[in-house]
Amino acid sequence: MNVILDHDRLIAVNAARNALAGWGDRLTFGLGLPVLLLGAHAWLTSLPERPALYLSAAAGFVAAFGLARLGAGRLTYHQTEGALAAPALSRRAAAQYLLLLIGPALAMLAMIFLLAGLRYPACWLATMPAGIAAGFAWHRFSRPSRRFAPAEALARRRALLFDRPVPTAIAGIAAAAMLLALGSLLREAGMTALALATSLAASAVLGGADAAKVRFMAQAGYRATRTVALHASSLSAFTLAFCLPLLLARQFVPAATAAGLAALVLAVLAVRVLAYRIHARRTADWIATLLLAAVALAAILVPFAAPLVLLLILGWLFRRAGRVTWLIA
Repeated sequence: MNVILDHDRLIAVNAARNALAGWGDRLTFGLGLPVLLLGAHAWLTSLPERPALYLSAAAGFVAAFGLARLGAGRLTYHQTEGALAAPALSRRAAAQYLLLLIGPALAMLAMIFLLAGLRYPACWLATMPAGIAAGFAWHRFSRPSRRFAPAEALARRRALLFDRPVPTAIAGIAAAAMLLALGSLLREAGMTALALATSLAASAVLGGADAAKVRFMAQAGYRATRTVALHASSLSAFTLAFCLPLLLARQFVPAATAAGLAALVLAVLAVRVLAYRIHARRTADWIATLLLAAVALAAILVPFAAPLVLLLILGWLFRRAGRVTWLIA
């Protein structure tokens, strides 16, 4: 019905075939998805009335917002860089593309919501139009322009400064010294809060992953383990340099809090890097989100099983990412 939609449908089908290339991958997906839905159903049906109402509204809004941004982004790509610019620039074809993409996708999400046990369908159906409008507005008014060039230059300089273990380790030692200097004025709860805030700030600066960089490293012959290690080196160096002085000063609770948060961020970073190594950026983001949601659900239902689920996911991703290695001729 729409040549642009057919083009994206073929891309999605090929991405799904790539993700489920082996029998082990298909078995993992076939067993994991029902377990995930059953766990989500058990958790959602046990929620009190008010949290369930708020969660239903938020789920409808976020789902529609993400789909609207996805559709608008794909349409902009086709209009500016894709091979189907001629039909994409037609208003009728563009409107038809967005309608045929977002409508069935929202219907599929509604079915998943019902299977997962999300209550108050009228609530999440009512918030979906607002999410669609917000997604289109976000895409329309958040396009980069020249006035953001200084911010982009600053981000590049920050990456050059902090994308190395030695400067980040020095920064970690300095942060620990400042925290210990304030130790005489703060109680343990205050030091723990500051340590958590410091770890959050370091994770925000050092815990990112660039999909293009990951793909280039795979093409250049870097192994999956080395790619993850290089991306995690800066945050690991900062955390070690920050927590070690706290441990020597017998500030065990702040050190454990900062180290625990950094370990969680590093696990999320490893999942994202491995997903970027296997799939395109947008597909990898969705896959990483679903996998991390499975870990979060396991932590809610069976807390002691969450680390095991995370290790199984990392092992599966490492096994698949290990096959994606090329050498540039």
